[in-house]
Amino acid sequence: MLETFVKERGIYYLIAGLCVIGAIGKLYESFVYRRLLKAAENPERTDHSFLKLLKLKYKSYHRLNRSINNINAFIETNMFRYKHHFMGLESVRTINARLMLLCIMASCAGVAASMYYDLGNWEMIYYILVGTLATAVLELVDLQCGNDSKRRFLMAALKDYLENVLANQVGGAEKEVPEIEFMGTQAQELGERAKNASQQVAASKDMDKKRKSKTEDLEYEISEKAAERIAQEKVIAEVIKEFFP
Repeated sequence: MLETFVKERGIYYLIAGLCVIGAIGKLYESFVYRRLLKAAENPERTDHSFLKLLKLKYKSYHRLNRSINNINAFIETNMFRYKHHFMGLESVRTINARLMLLCIMASCAGVAASMYYDLGNWEMIYYILVGTLATAVLELVDLQCGNDSKRRFLMAALKDYLENVLANQVGGAEKEVPEIEFMGTQAQELGERAKNASQQVAASKDMDKKRKSKTEDLEYEISEKAAERIAQEKVIAEVIKEFFP
Protein backbone atom coordinates (compact mmCIF):
# COMPACT_ATOMS: atom_id res chain seq x y z
CA MET A 1 0.00 0.00 0.00
CA LEU A 2 2.82 2.40 0.87
CA GLU A 3 4.60 1.50 -2.35
CA THR A 4 1.46 2.24 -4.32
CA PHE A 5 1.08 5.57 -2.53
CA VAL A 6 4.65 6.54 -3.39
CA LYS A 7 4.49 5.36 -7.01
CA GLU A 8 1.17 7.18 -7.52
CA ARG A 9 2.98 10.39 -6.47
CA GLY A 10 0.89 10.72 -3.31
CA ILE A 11 3.72 12.48 -1.49
CA TYR A 12 3.62 15.28 -4.06
CA TYR A 13 -0.06 15.81 -3.31
CA LEU A 14 0.69 15.70 0.40
CA ILE A 15 3.34 18.42 0.08
CA ALA A 16 1.01 20.54 -2.08
CA GLY A 17 -1.84 20.17 0.42
CA LEU A 18 0.40 21.18 3.34
CA CYS A 19 1.59 24.19 1.35
CA VAL A 20 -1.97 25.32 0.57
CA ILE A 21 -3.11 24.88 4.19
CA GLY A 22 -0.09 26.81 5.43
CA ALA A 23 -0.73 29.68 3.00
CA ILE A 24 -4.39 29.87 4.04
CA GLY A 25 -3.37 29.86 7.69
CA LYS A 26 -0.93 32.72 7.20
CA LEU A 27 -3.56 34.75 5.32
CA TYR A 28 -6.06 34.09 8.12
CA GLU A 29 -3.52 35.19 10.72
CA SER A 30 -2.87 38.37 8.74
CA PHE A 31 -6.61 39.07 8.56
CA VAL A 32 -6.98 38.74 12.36
CA TYR A 33 -4.02 41.05 12.99
CA ARG A 34 -5.43 43.66 10.61
CA ARG A 35 -8.71 43.68 12.53
CA LEU A 36 -6.89 44.02 15.84
CA LEU A 37 -4.73 46.86 14.52
CA LYS A 38 -7.80 48.67 13.22
CA ALA A 39 -9.46 48.33 16.62
CA ALA A 40 -6.28 49.51 18.37
CA GLU A 41 -6.31 52.78 16.42
CA ASN A 42 -9.27 54.00 18.49
CA PRO A 43 -9.56 51.71 21.53
CA GLU A 44 -11.89 54.06 23.40
CA ARG A 45 -14.74 53.61 20.91
CA THR A 46 -14.00 50.15 19.55
CA ASP A 47 -16.48 47.28 19.74
CA HIS A 48 -13.83 44.60 19.32
CA SER A 49 -14.24 41.89 21.96
CA PHE A 50 -10.50 41.52 22.61
CA LEU A 51 -9.93 45.23 23.26
CA LYS A 52 -13.03 45.50 25.47
CA LEU A 53 -11.96 42.48 27.52
CA LEU A 54 -8.39 43.79 27.82
CA LYS A 55 -9.60 47.18 29.13
CA LEU A 56 -12.01 45.53 31.56
CA LYS A 57 -9.28 43.28 32.98
CA TYR A 58 -6.85 46.20 33.33
CA LYS A 59 -9.39 48.32 35.21
CA SER A 60 -10.38 45.37 37.39
CA TYR A 61 -6.77 44.79 38.44
CA HIS A 62 -6.44 48.43 39.50
CA ARG A 63 -9.75 48.42 41.38
CA LEU A 64 -8.58 45.37 43.32
CA ASN A 65 -5.27 47.19 44.09
CA ARG A 66 -3.28 44.60 42.12
CA SER A 67 -0.58 46.45 40.23
CA ILE A 68 0.61 45.20 36.81
CA ASN A 69 4.39 45.30 36.87
CA ASN A 70 5.01 43.68 33.47
CA ILE A 71 2.62 45.13 30.90
CA ASN A 72 4.13 43.05 28.08
CA ALA A 73 3.40 39.82 29.91
CA PHE A 74 -0.15 41.03 30.59
CA ILE A 75 -0.78 41.70 26.88
CA GLU A 76 0.92 38.46 25.78
CA THR A 77 -1.20 36.41 28.18
CA ASN A 78 -4.43 37.91 26.92
CA MET A 79 -3.40 37.49 23.29
CA PHE A 80 -2.57 33.86 23.97
CA ARG A 81 -6.10 33.35 25.32
CA TYR A 82 -7.79 35.27 22.50
CA LYS A 83 -9.90 33.19 20.12
CA HIS A 84 -11.36 34.26 16.79
CA HIS A 85 -14.27 32.06 15.70
CA PHE A 86 -13.26 29.31 18.15
CA MET A 87 -9.71 29.30 16.79
CA GLY A 88 -6.95 30.61 19.02
CA LEU A 89 -4.57 33.09 17.41
CA GLU A 90 -1.55 31.44 19.00
CA SER A 91 -2.76 28.06 17.77
CA VAL A 92 -2.88 29.38 14.22
CA ARG A 93 0.65 30.76 14.54
CA THR A 94 1.90 27.42 15.90
CA ILE A 95 0.21 25.43 13.10
CA ASN A 96 1.65 27.75 10.46
CA ALA A 97 5.13 27.27 11.84
CA ARG A 98 4.70 23.48 11.96
CA LEU A 99 3.38 23.23 8.40
CA MET A 100 6.63 24.53 6.93
CA LEU A 101 8.51 21.88 8.89
CA LEU A 102 6.03 19.22 7.73
CA CYS A 103 6.67 20.16 4.11
CA ILE A 104 10.39 19.62 4.60
CA MET A 105 9.77 16.32 6.39
CA ALA A 106 7.43 15.11 3.60
CA SER A 107 10.09 15.98 1.04
CA CYS A 108 12.70 14.00 2.98
CA ALA A 109 10.25 11.09 3.26
CA GLY A 110 9.81 11.16 -0.54
CA VAL A 111 13.57 11.05 -1.05
CA ALA A 112 13.87 8.12 1.34
CA ALA A 113 10.98 6.27 -0.35
CA SER A 114 12.57 6.85 -3.77
CA MET A 115 15.79 5.33 -2.55
CA TYR A 116 14.01 2.38 -0.91
CA TYR A 117 11.82 1.49 -3.89
CA ASP A 118 14.58 2.36 -6.37
CA LEU A 119 12.59 4.97 -8.29
CA GLY A 120 15.68 6.67 -9.68
CA ASN A 121 17.78 9.70 -8.97
CA TRP A 122 15.50 12.10 -10.82
CA GLU A 123 12.60 11.20 -8.53
CA MET A 124 14.70 12.09 -5.49
CA ILE A 125 15.66 15.39 -7.12
CA TYR A 126 12.02 16.14 -7.83
CA TYR A 127 11.08 15.55 -4.20
CA ILE A 128 13.85 17.88 -3.06
CA LEU A 129 12.75 20.57 -5.54
CA VAL A 130 9.07 20.27 -4.62
CA GLY A 131 9.83 20.44 -0.89
CA THR A 132 12.07 23.47 -1.41
CA LEU A 133 9.44 25.15 -3.58
CA ALA A 134 6.68 24.58 -1.00
CA THR A 135 8.85 25.97 1.79
CA ALA A 136 9.75 29.00 -0.34
CA VAL A 137 6.07 29.65 -1.14
CA LEU A 138 5.16 29.60 2.55
CA GLU A 139 8.05 31.92 3.36
CA LEU A 140 7.03 34.34 0.61
CA VAL A 141 3.41 34.39 1.83
CA ASP A 142 4.65 35.05 5.35
CA LEU A 143 6.82 37.93 4.16
CA GLN A 144 3.98 39.37 2.10
CA CYS A 145 1.56 39.21 5.04
CA GLY A 146 4.12 40.60 7.50
CA ASN A 147 2.53 38.85 10.47
CA ASP A 148 5.55 39.27 12.73
CA SER A 149 5.74 43.01 12.13
CA LYS A 150 1.98 43.34 12.61
CA ARG A 151 2.23 41.51 15.89
CA ARG A 152 5.03 43.78 17.12
CA PHE A 153 3.13 46.90 16.06
CA LEU A 154 -0.01 45.64 17.81
CA MET A 155 1.93 44.96 21.01
CA ALA A 156 3.42 48.47 20.91
CA ALA A 157 0.01 50.09 20.29
CA LEU A 158 -1.65 48.20 23.15
CA LYS A 159 1.22 48.95 25.51
CA ASP A 160 1.09 52.65 24.64
CA TYR A 161 -2.67 52.79 25.23
CA LEU A 162 -2.58 50.93 28.55
CA GLU A 163 0.38 52.81 30.01
CA ASN A 164 -0.25 56.33 28.71
CA VAL A 165 -4.04 56.57 28.41
CA LEU A 166 -5.89 54.00 30.45
CA ALA A 167 -3.44 54.16 33.37
CA ASN A 168 -4.04 57.92 33.67
CA GLN A 169 -7.80 57.43 33.58
CA VAL A 170 -7.67 54.81 36.32
CA GLY A 171 -5.22 56.96 38.31
CA GLY A 172 -7.56 59.96 38.06
CA ALA A 173 -10.40 57.87 39.37
CA GLU A 174 -8.24 56.72 42.28
CA LYS A 175 -7.43 60.35 43.20
CA GLU A 176 -11.11 60.97 43.87
CA VAL A 177 -11.22 58.20 46.43
CA PRO A 178 -9.68 60.24 49.34
CA GLU A 179 -12.36 62.91 48.90
CA ILE A 180 -15.05 60.26 49.04
CA GLU A 181 -13.42 58.75 52.11
CA PHE A 182 -13.26 62.20 53.72
CA MET A 183 -16.96 62.71 53.09
CA GLY A 184 -17.54 59.30 54.57
CA THR A 185 -15.65 60.21 57.75
CA GLN A 186 -17.65 63.42 58.09
CA ALA A 187 -20.88 61.51 57.75
CA GLN A 188 -19.65 59.04 60.33
CA GLU A 189 -18.83 61.84 62.78
CA LEU A 190 -22.26 63.39 62.26
CA GLY A 191 -23.83 60.01 62.86
CA GLU A 192 -21.89 59.58 66.09
CA ARG A 193 -22.93 63.04 67.27
CA ALA A 194 -26.57 62.29 66.54
CA LYS A 195 -26.23 59.00 68.38
CA ASN A 196 -24.71 60.71 71.42
CA ALA A 197 -27.48 63.33 71.39
CA SER A 198 -30.14 60.64 71.26
CA GLN A 199 -28.44 58.84 74.13
CA GLN A 200 -28.44 62.06 76.19
CA VAL A 201 -32.13 62.61 75.47
CA ALA A 202 -32.87 59.03 76.48
CA ALA A 203 -30.85 59.48 79.70
CA SER A 204 -32.72 62.68 80.57
CA LYS A 205 -36.03 60.89 80.02
CA ASP A 206 -34.91 58.11 82.32
CA MET A 207 -33.99 60.68 84.98
CA ASP A 208 -37.41 62.29 84.65
CA LYS A 209 -39.06 58.92 85.02
CA LYS A 210 -37.00 58.16 88.11
CA ARG A 211 -37.83 61.53 89.63
CA LYS A 212 -41.49 61.07 88.86
CA SER A 213 -41.47 57.63 90.40
CA LYS A 214 -39.73 58.94 93.54
CA THR A 215 -42.33 61.71 93.83
CA GLU A 216 -45.14 59.23 93.46
CA ASP A 217 -43.57 56.97 96.10
CA LEU A 218 -43.22 59.92 98.49
CA GLU A 219 -46.79 60.98 97.93
CA TYR A 220 -47.90 57.40 98.53
CA GLU A 221 -45.97 57.28 101.84
CA ILE A 222 -47.44 60.61 102.95
CA SER A 223 -50.95 59.46 102.11
CA GLU A 224 -50.41 56.24 104.04
CA LYS A 225 -49.14 58.17 107.09
CA ALA A 226 -52.08 60.55 106.85
CA ALA A 227 -54.49 57.62 106.73
CA GLU A 228 -52.84 56.03 109.77
CA ARG A 229 -53.00 59.30 111.62
CA ILE A 230 -56.68 59.74 110.82
CA ALA A 231 -57.35 56.16 111.94
CA GLN A 232 -55.48 56.83 115.22
CA GLU A 233 -57.46 60.03 115.81
CA LYS A 234 -60.69 58.10 115.30
CA VAL A 235 -59.63 55.43 117.80
CA ILE A 236 -58.65 58.08 120.36
CA ALA A 237 -61.96 59.88 119.82
CA GLU A 238 -63.89 56.67 120.44
CA VAL A 239 -61.87 55.95 123.62
CA ILE A 240 -62.53 59.43 124.98
CA LYS A 241 -66.23 59.01 124.32
CA GLU A 242 -66.25 55.76 126.34
CA PHE A 243 -64.50 57.23 129.37
CA PHE A 244 -66.02 60.71 129.12
CA PRO A 245 -69.59 60.32 127.86
